[in-house]
Amino acid sequence: MRLFLLMILSGCTSLFYQPTRILYATPERFGVAHKDVFFDSSDGTRLHAWFLQHDASVKTKGLVTFFHGNAQNLSSHFHIMAWLTKYGYDVFVFDYRGYGLSVGEPTPKKVNLDALAALDQSLGYLKEKKYEHWIVHGQSLGGAIAMRALEDFKSNEKIDLLILDCTFDSYDDVAFDVLTNHWLSFIFSPLAYVLVSDSMAPTKFFKDFKQPTLVMHGKDDSIIAPKFGKRIFDNLSVEKKQWWLVEGAGHINAFHIPDGVKKRNEFLEYLKKML
Repeated sequence: MRLFLLMILSGCTSLFYQPTRILYATPERFGVAHKDVFFDSSDGTRLHAWFLQHDASVKTKGLVTFFHGNAQNLSSHFHIMAWLTKYGYDVFVFDYRGYGLSVGEPTPKKVNLDALAALDQSLGYLKEKKYEHWIVHGQSLGGAIAMRALEDFKSNEKIDLLILDCTFDSYDDVAFDVLTNHWLSFIFSPLAYVLVSDSMAPTKFFKDFKQPTLVMHGKDDSIIAPKFGKRIFDNLSVEKKQWWLVEGAGHINAFHIPDGVKKRNEFLEYLKKML
């Protein structure tokens, strides 16, 4: 709520980004080995990532490139998909500029450069380590960032599965929706279409992207309404797509609700069929 009230006062789309420099947790806390990775965006901005390594006792199955949400940094988000390392997947989670150890200040256009750099870095791993499968996972704001970056990425055919988790396809629409859902800000809701820019929202993605896609959304998501996920699913032109409305889940926690183990197993079975 505070984010969008600030947005009203400042008219600044960049307030979708809420980075911190705090180290919240490490992969070792979850029993996951990792390496620090530093790489450059195309404008020379130094970015930081964690390369989470799969359990050595299981066969390597693939790489997951993880686009996290708008707040904090990778150290508060990595755990959402780190559990996949127990099943043979390496996870590459990176910070946009201004987050964690990544330098600079985030803006929509510059974050798009960072997203493309992360995809290029992942493509390098794909070639070097000869992974069988590549999964791209976009969470919340990270989903919108990933979709927009995939409009410019030239190797989309290398991606075996795109996961869009509790995300949206329009910055001004989601701002309008949040403002209308609070009585204090309802009167300001039309300003969302004046103050927020959709210039870096995905558009060509829906027509051009052809890889298998899973769109998932918590039914009880109070941050980004499930209707945004459903709209993304309906607008996709891919041949293989699936929509999961997850009962009992809120925002980006489908694998970590009390019934999360069941959803994880369902997801693993889905991967077996898709990959």
